[in-house]
Amino acid sequence: MKFHGIWSDRRTARGKVKPFIFAVLEISVLLMCIWVITTFDILILAALSYMGAMFYIVTTVIPRYKKAIKRQKNS
Repeated sequence: MKFHGIWSDRRTARGKVKPFIFAVLEISVLLMCIWVITTFDILILAALSYMGAMFYIVTTVIPRYKKAIKRQKNS
């Protein structure tokens, strides 16, 4: 017996809400990691973490969000 809820089908699951939630969650986790790294007061490590997080967001989070939005069916 399979449960059929609003989140069970990824392609018709409320349009842009679910991909947006996952993108915001991922960005907030990155920001929390950067905050923890900056509390150590090591400037080079903080700068590298900022650049790494920006690179990760631009190359991974945003394209994955756009792909998920394109995949959604209009129901």
